[in-house]
Amino acid sequence: MHNLTLKILVSLMGAESAVGQPMDIKEFVRKVYIHGVPYEKASKYDASMAPTLLKMLKDPREQDHWSNIVITLGMIGDESAVEPMIQFIEKRKVQRSGMMGLGYLVNKSGNQRALEYLIASLTTSARIEGFFEAIKNMFTPATAERKLNKYAAIALSFRQGLPEARA
Repeated sequence: MHNLTLKILVSLMGAESAVGQPMDIKEFVRKVYIHGVPYEKASKYDASMAPTLLKMLKDPREQDHWSNIVITLGMIGDESAVEPMIQFIEKRKVQRSGMMGLGYLVNKSGNQRALEYLIASLTTSARIEGFFEAIKNMFTPATAERKLNKYAAIALSFRQGLPEARA
């Protein structure tokens, strides 16, 4: 009963443990956030969490949490995550979250590669084959292209402010 009470208290507190320390990163990204991943809490994690998150991003068993994982990676702002995040965007069906994550990363780190990728995605064509392959049964190529352009524009807007991620 004591453990259950403690778990409920920790859950109600958000992303911090009962002693004020950030919760385990795996636990954090596996939570359901009604209003999106909270920037204030995700950005408290440091670059030492990136390898764990990148490993989770490759694990199909974590698919339900990929959106939170890629956004949290961006909010942490570790530049070593840029290329894996771009690969994720191009191969998976979670481009919206991936683009948003890159937007957060650019905002935090100023990474030029991520910024250039987002800018190029504003007017991209079908050259990002993985994107269109992943959603070919959901949308026409023109619709898919517009969605990618829109996600890039949203991600670039994060340079101005820090809205919570609504993936």
